[in-house]
Amino acid sequence: MERIIVHTSEPSSGAARYVSELVAGLAANHARVTLFCPPTFAHLSNVKSCGASVAFAAHRSIECGSFVNRVARNIRFLLGTARRQLRATRRGDIVHVQFPLYFPAGLAFFVLARMRRCPIVFTAHDPIPHKWLLPRSLRPLEWNMLRCAYCLSDRIIVHNETGKAVLVNQFRQHPGKIVVIPHGPLAASQPIDSFPAGAFSILLFGSIRENKGVHLAIQAVQALNTGSAHQVQLTIAGEVANAREQTYWEHCLHLINQQPSGIRVINRYIEDSEVGALVSEHHAMLLPYAGFTSESGVAALALANRRPIIATRVGGLAALLNQSPCGIPIQEDSVEGVAEAIRKAWQAGPDALRCMGEAGANLMRSDRSWTEIGRRTIAVYSEVHEASVGARN
Repeated sequence: MERIIVHTSEPSSGAARYVSELVAGLAANHARVTLFCPPTFAHLSNVKSCGASVAFAAHRSIECGSFVNRVARNIRFLLGTARRQLRATRRGDIVHVQFPLYFPAGLAFFVLARMRRCPIVFTAHDPIPHKWLLPRSLRPLEWNMLRCAYCLSDRIIVHNETGKAVLVNQFRQHPGKIVVIPHGPLAASQPIDSFPAGAFSILLFGSIRENKGVHLAIQAVQALNTGSAHQVQLTIAGEVANAREQTYWEHCLHLINQQPSGIRVINRYIEDSEVGALVSEHHAMLLPYAGFTSESGVAALALANRRPIIATRVGGLAALLNQSPCGIPIQEDSVEGVAEAIRKAWQAGPDALRCMGEAGANLMRSDRSWTEIGRRTIAVYSEVHEASVGARN
């Protein structure tokens, strides 16, 4: 097989962690893999230690800034990365795109791979964006650029059947080019075995986005704690996903200020070295998501670290809850629905929650291990390579 170029624009956060784990899983299956990433990629040492090689894209800054500033620096990244991609790839390389720039800009990487006659595999982590980038009047442009990326791809990997249905029904992609490969585990650097003593505590973790239902979590905990002698403790840990979510987060902070008892906010990016200690302080992870078609890295983190999930049955969360008794489902994405699920977890007690967490950990160790994911991904590469060779002949 030709070289595998794993192409990502994301230098940090859960996206970078996912890419580094995937590269390690590919290398464990003896793939000839090169990571093409910004030079500030957060997990370079892990990638190099597993035997993969690295080629650098342009530098990408992700700090806060004005709209004009963000657009300008993404254009600089796009132009610089385009030149480097053309130098780093050659005909026959399989380009596996992970977390490209927002569309329409991200489409350029697909076009360049096609120009080099490189087969393209695209992991559509979010078959439909969590939030569209362009205003409603320009949304058809963004939608069509995303559809073009799907059409240019030889294979599309999604994490669950919901994502596959979206690609088939909304983007008119052929079912035969779509492969379902689940998200792998995201274990903390130190094993987490014990449950905390004291008050029942739940963690809402990761990037702040409206579709994660943070406002529902806040209001549900406030409702449960009103007039109760035994309070539920909620920790919200993470930073705003992007500038488009800032107004939503300000709304959430306003809700907290109205009744802050029992709610702790850690409003910043949580470093990998801090994750283990933070998870160990809580009995369960809360995921009251809505409008969600992808897989949750937060759920993968929870289950890999023996913590049950309290989650809605959407996207990959539904598959987890169906495959394993790893948590408590939220029956509807409303304040009442979230409060009822939290109450059930509270009443279940530590022993039952511990069993749920163990069930989830067993699931993540089985067909969701990174070595198994690497093996299944290489099978996709083999199909694409054989089709490419056949087309050349």
